[in-house]
Amino acid sequence: MGFYVASANSFPLTLNNTGNTIIKNTDNDVGVSCPVPKQLVFSSLRHPKIQKDIQPVLKRAYKRLGIEVDFVVTSSYRDLLLVSENKLMGSAAFAEDIIDTVPNVLPVYPPLTAMSYVLLCQKGVVCDSSIFNNSDNPEAIVVSTAMSKGLKDHYPQIRDDRLTTTNEVKNVIRYLKENRVNYGIYPISDKTKGGLKEIPPNVNYSILYDLQTFHVISKQISCLLPKIEFALREELHKFK
Repeated sequence: MGFYVASANSFPLTLNNTGNTIIKNTDNDVGVSCPVPKQLVFSSLRHPKIQKDIQPVLKRAYKRLGIEVDFVVTSSYRDLLLVSENKLMGSAAFAEDIIDTVPNVLPVYPPLTAMSYVLLCQKGVVCDSSIFNNSDNPEAIVVSTAMSKGLKDHYPQIRDDRLTTTNEVKNVIRYLKENRVNYGIYPISDKTKGGLKEIPPNVNYSILYDLQTFHVISKQISCLLPKIEFALREELHKFK
């Protein structure tokens, strides 16, 4: 499976490259033409669960509709902004609290997987959510730009100057390994299905809160949503 680092200008809008056309009945029962593109380009993140499990499921779901899907890796929050601006037609997966902060994007049901935000800590330091309450604590907490918004919603007492944001979630692990910070916020997949194995062994951790993860599409292809949801439901059912 290929991954490409691409600029926003290189992302093709593939809606002109259409194959079949489906007809969607609107609320007033008027048929509306809905072109089915032959190819769609979605963003993705450098996270093992997304690359190994979620991307293959999405490829199979869209193949049911006759659509080839390609993925490009971009920085985390920029993903959804590109979808919002119709420069990409969707994103592989995002947490529900992040999706809620961006206009013009649609979550695709059913959810892909449960997930959790986890506080990672160096050995020997306090490792629970009480560290957010200490206004005198100057220690930095590294978190992805996208996750920082949901984190602040859950813990509004966190001082802004304590958050060190990074464009990619993989940098949270790197900063901790390099001893640049004592704390980081990291997403893991379903903790009841092996998600805890995604946590590096050399750090302590505390589960902060649980969420759902959704595939996301641009509103520009919203007429395809019922077909996409049906195909995705069929593919996810195979793994239950």
